[in-house]
Formats: sequence, structure tokens, C-alpha cells
Amino acid sequence: SKKKQTSLKYLDLSNVGINDQACREIFTAVNFGHHFPTLRSLELNRNSIQSSGCVALATSLLNHPNNSMLIRLFLDENSINDEGAMALANGLVGNTRLKTLSIRENSAITSRGYEAFSKVLCNIPDVRDILRSNHTLERLGVDCCSQLSVELQYSLRFNRASNNKRRVANRKVVMHHLVADCNNSNLDLFATVPGGLLPNVLAMIADHVPRSKKGKNDRTDADAGNHCSFAQGDYKT
Repeated sequence: SKKKQTSLKYLDLSNVGINDQACREIFTAVNFGHHFPTLRSLELNRNSIQSSGCVALATSLLNHPNNSMLIRLFLDENSINDEGAMALANGLVGNTRLKTLSIRENSAITSRGYEAFSKVLCNIPDVRDILRSNHTLERLGVDCCSQLSVELQYSLRFNRASNNKRRVANRKVVMHHLVADCNNSNLDLFATVPGGLLPNVLAMIADHVPRSKKGKNDRTDADAGNHCSFAQGDYKT
């Protein structure tokens, strides 16, 4: 019924044999923003989605915010490779809603595919590029955190740390254009800071306020912990 369609929050299409062709047909034909305006979580685990299916997902659900209010997308145990991962990453450009993306147990994804997410979350070469980066994605579900570069883990952690996305952008600028590009003598200043605390130190520099004046949109260090890998069921509420 129409009532059920408009109130649907979670949709599980896992293990139903969806392949690339089905992805293209479903996600190009259905305007999820119109038919499922309250949909927040979509599970497509254990299907046969490959590269072109990821392109359809990225084009229909991620690249066009008006088409979807989706904040969680699960694509575990499919057949996604680097090209598919890059399509998903490119779909996050300009996306201000999706907070969780899980791509676990897609063994064909290599460092090349994960690097695409790193560039989208923090496009380092120019300050303006960093400001235009994605500051919304907070969790990227992978088999092991070591699959993600340190830069990508920092970007995810910064995104989690504050709902004030201008502040997040400023912290990324400080990270990559004050610290990473400074000379060796200045780098020595940060050499004694434990890796887990470095994002907090940089946050204080970027925010120009004492830690005790944490804004209402900021989360604690525990809230922003390094959860690059997570239990799927933990983020359905």
C-alpha cells in the first residue's frame, strides 16, 4: 500500500540473486526519493553485484540526493572489484546523506579501489578541493582496517567527530596543509603525539577553541573512535 511504501525505513534485498542487469533495471526505473521517501537503510548483501551494478547504484542513489534519503548502504559479499569501488566512491562526490557504506568480503577490491574513497573524502592537492570533499561518510565497512590508508582512516574519523561539516573541512585542511606539508623541524613537534590522539590535537588547532568549549555538534573522542570496521547490526537504529 501507499502507506507502507512511504513509511518504509529499512529494506533488505540480500541473497535474492540481484546481478548487474537487475541493479540497472531497479535503480534506474525506481525513484527511491519519491516511492520510498523515508528509506534510510538498504541491504544488498550476498548478491552478484559487479561494476556496472555499482555504477547504477551510484548514479541513482548517491549522485542525486533528491532521489534518496539513504544513510546506510550494505554491499557485503558481492563481486565488487576496483572499478565498482571507484564508481561507489565517485557517487559520494556531493553526497551529504550517506554515513555508512559496507563493502566487506569483496575480495577483488585492492588498494586502488580503496584509494578512490580516500581522494573523495579528502582531495588533498588544493585547499579548495579539500573543502569540496565529502565530509559526511563516517564508516566504511571493510574486512580489516589495515586495508585502508592512514589518510582515509583519519578522514573517516574527522567526519565522525563533528556534525559541523565546515569544522570538519577545516580540520582536514590543517591535517594536510599545516602538518603534512610543513618542514621536518615542525613535524618533530608532532612526533611525540600518539597516533590515536593526533586527530584531536589537529582539531583543537583547526577550531581555535579550548577542548573544554566543545560545541554541541561535536562528539567525544570515544564517539569518534576508529571504527572503520563494524558490526552490521549496530547501525540500524
